[in-house]
Formats: sequence, C-alpha cells, structure tokens
Amino acid sequence: MLVETLCGTLRGFVRAGVARFLGVPFAAPAIGAERFKHAQPVPAWRGVLDTLEPRPGPIQPPAIGLGMRGAARTSEDCLFLNIFLPVQPAAPRPVFVWIFGGGFIYGDGADPLFDGGRLAEHQDLVVVTINYRLGLWGFAPLAAANVGLADQVAALR
Repeated sequence: MLVETLCGTLRGFVRAGVARFLGVPFAAPAIGAERFKHAQPVPAWRGVLDTLEPRPGPIQPPAIGLGMRGAARTSEDCLFLNIFLPVQPAAPRPVFVWIFGGGFIYGDGADPLFDGGRLAEHQDLVVVTINYRLGLWGFAPLAAANVGLADQVAALR
C-alpha cells in the first residue's frame, strides 16, 4: 500500500483490515552534532520509503524486570513513529497517539504490547505510537534541556 505525504511516498502493508506504516521518520536523525539538540524537521525523500517494519527504539539500559521490557533493538537514530488505520471504509477518523511510559528511561513505541492494529480495527481510530529520546540522550541538563519532551511535541506535529 502506497500513500503520499508532504515528505514523500510511504510503502506500508495491510494485515487484518488495518494499514500499517512502521518506522516513519518524524524528524531528522538526532545524531552526531545534533545529538543533544531539539529535533529538526524530517527532510523530504525521493522515491518510496519502505515502512514495513519498526525501526530501533531509543537507547536505554537493559530491562530490569518489574514489567519493563525495554527495546529489543536500540539506536540513537530513533525518532520514528508507527501508524495503524482501518482501510475500510475510508473516512475521517479520530487520531489516538500513544506515548509509552517508562520513567523517561525505558520503552519503545514499537513494543508488541503497544501494537495499535487491534485498537485501530475495533475502535475505528487512527493509532500512532512514537519514539522519543530517553535517559541522557533526552533529558541531560544541557542548554537544550528536555529534548525528549520536545521529541514528543515534534511527533505530534
């Protein structure tokens, strides 16, 4: 399934009546010199961007139990979201954005526990799950403090 966005074309897939676009960038990579700065707009891309599987989650410590799963794969380049929407009938729908918890240390918007497909299907919603920078990468007391919260705002935009 292909959709056009302001930044380019996305290729997703349909499963059980729900279109899924996984690992959609919502900001430019916050790596290198941009590591501790507020997220910048995602640059447009040429061609078709495959969004067929989730991207790595934010860097975080290993899971310690207590129900904290942590991300299976992590990367500094983690500013991605996942979109789930019913394919029939094509009508305007409310958007439900899931921002995972985890004390700003743990979590991943692509955790299987947060798969938005069933919610999208059964509640006729567009469901969006997001990633944001955690721990030191998102909340270090630097000139651009709380970039993890700014990442959440950028994802909402």
